[in-house]
Amino acid sequence: GELKNPGRNIPRGTLSAVLFTFICYILLSVLTAATTSRFLLQNNFMYMMPINIWPPFVAVGILTATFSAGLSNLIGSSRVLEALAKDNVFGSGLNFIIQGTWRGNPIAAVLTSWILVQTILLIGSLNTIAQINSVLFLLSYLATNLACLGLELASAPNFRPTFNYFTWHTATIGLLGTLIMMFIINSIYASIRKYLLMLDSRKDHVKFWRPQMLLMVASPRSACPLIDFVNDLKKGGLYVIGHVKVGEFTGQNSDLTIEEYPHWLSLVDHMRVKAFVELTVTKTVREGMQHLIRLSGMGAMKPNTIVLGFYDEETPRNFFLDSQYATTMFENSTMLPNNTVFPLRQAMGEKNLDPVQYVGMCSDVLRMKKNLCLCRNFHLLNKAQLTK
Repeated sequence: GELKNPGRNIPRGTLSAVLFTFICYILLSVLTAATTSRFLLQNNFMYMMPINIWPPFVAVGILTATFSAGLSNLIGSSRVLEALAKDNVFGSGLNFIIQGTWRGNPIAAVLTSWILVQTILLIGSLNTIAQINSVLFLLSYLATNLACLGLELASAPNFRPTFNYFTWHTATIGLLGTLIMMFIINSIYASIRKYLLMLDSRKDHVKFWRPQMLLMVASPRSACPLIDFVNDLKKGGLYVIGHVKVGEFTGQNSDLTIEEYPHWLSLVDHMRVKAFVELTVTKTVREGMQHLIRLSGMGAMKPNTIVLGFYDEETPRNFFLDSQYATTMFENSTMLPNNTVFPLRQAMGEKNLDPVQYVGMCSDVLRMKKNLCLCRNFHLLNKAQLTK
């Protein structure tokens, strides 16, 4: 449908809708923060369903909001496409849009808009689609500001904006703002890619050598002091925490690392270390370590120092219970088998690694031209006492 008085209805309707939506989001954020834990918010994106009075309310709300937003954008874009066709902006290429209008409804424009949307959705990556969507919105705002600026500078007699604070200055600010945002919308990733490509392992010099650490961790519960120590040892270099899940990845089984990976990221945040996390699934720990050594890092930033714990028969200590690393955020998880996050090996429990494999791993590191660091008794390290 068309508005009876667009100049009045659009500003009032838009501002009222934005204000109402803003209030709803603020209330939702405050109530959610007051009633749920941080761990739940970080690891369960459907957390509202079990805590709602009637769980289907959430599904109905998501479907309704998605349908409403998609339909409004589809109809709005088709009206814009129809206006472009009527103004002959793209020549005769859009004549079929005008011919496909029936009783004031731009049917051809709606179908064309739907086909364009489906083409974008074929990308299959929500992050990529979000970037493209943001740039297209910025382009539409840029075109609007450019048109207003051109009409104002040309002193067009039919251009009489009712917005009291409109001047060519506001149009210029809007034009430059949208133009700049288009270039910096993903500037961090662009800069990282640029400088990573500039790194060349063939140009490395011994004067600029620094440790690029890969720490192999069986269970973070028993390795907290070592994880913290290696973070201090890296001296601004690369730090990768690697973990091997022993098992087989077949077509019948899901990836064992998918559900566990968010917990490792939460661990990095909890311990405040500057590290990346790499997980893999292999039949043996030795084979998994070889994969991590070859594939960890990016470009010329590859691990050059492999840190292994010492192979012994000591009972692992749980540092999440009674130490400076104590936390309850990893105690229970309904998303993992046995509801256990980072399980500890029991005193007489079976190991995933035997002495022969351990010696073979040390040999593999040296044969791959990497530095080897073996660590022992770090459960006795108390960093707080050293800093007193």
